[in-house]
Amino acid sequence: FDALVYPGFLHHTPYQWLEEMPRYFRALTVRLEKLAAAPAGDEQKYQQLQPFLQEYARLKTAANTAQDNTQGNRELITLRWMLEEYRVSLFAQPMKTAVPVSAKRLEKQLARCR
Repeated sequence: FDALVYPGFLHHTPYQWLEEMPRYFRALTVRLEKLAAAPAGDEQKYQQLQPFLQEYARLKTAANTAQDNTQGNRELITLRWMLEEYRVSLFAQPMKTAVPVSAKRLEKQLARCR
């Protein structure tokens, strides 16, 4: 939830993704409902997501300290929203994602960000 809603998120979130917020909140609700019934399954899915989140955080920190790189920033923004879609695909099946996403696609996007 903190990755979606934080001070200034309305200013920083592209309109395309603001429109997706209700779906993200529904996905979060689905995840929480499933978590109560199967915490081990949630943990297993989180382990699939965690390496991507860690690498995104590292790249974001590096981008914040680097000189302006507009294309790199666009790629990082794309990665950020692909991660949200990956959360939906992992934790809220059978909800649809707004963009095609998989671990392999995330790896390719990470390569574009590096």
